[in-house]
Amino acid sequence: SLTLDNGSVFRFFARQNGTGRGLDGKHMVFDEELYLTLAMMGDLIPTLSSKDMPRINYGSSAGKKTSDHQQSILRRGRRGGDPSLILIEYKAPGDWDKPGCAMGLACSHIFEDPLNDGGCVMDDPANWRQANHAIGAGRIRESFVLAERRALCQNLEGVLEFGRERMGWPELGSMQTDPDGIPSAAW
Repeated sequence: SLTLDNGSVFRFFARQNGTGRGLDGKHMVFDEELYLTLAMMGDLIPTLSSKDMPRINYGSSAGKKTSDHQQSILRRGRRGGDPSLILIEYKAPGDWDKPGCAMGLACSHIFEDPLNDGGCVMDDPANWRQANHAIGAGRIRESFVLAERRALCQNLEGVLEFGRERMGWPELGSMQTDPDGIPSAAW
């Protein structure tokens, strides 16, 4: 924790079930929300119920298959109509089902894959900037993101990481692209 000269205390907790029971703050901030589970939030959210104007802020990369809490937040935010939620989402156009590559779904997204015949959306710096505003602000260099692309996108696992971190695309099989509960096959 950090204790300021005025007596204010800023407490930090590691994510795990049972950690937040009995907290006395009224503002919670979660970084890398993709790792939070509904069970963890079941421990934490009720502690705010007796607070005046409580607030929760989340920040995160796109989700993993197991990011059930993030999927819940995104469904509510994308659907709209929830006065208790503001969703600000940054992502590149497209997703795993409709990437927008020249080869469509046949694109491997492997960096410099000769079979891709160019035109992979993951190679477009404009897409990186749309999903990562820190690039436009100068906190992240495009040259570094290109180096990330080269380093990570040599196999499927790396492509998935780059897709989540730099394109804002949730992992394949997550429910985030299905805000109304319609099975993918029905689309």
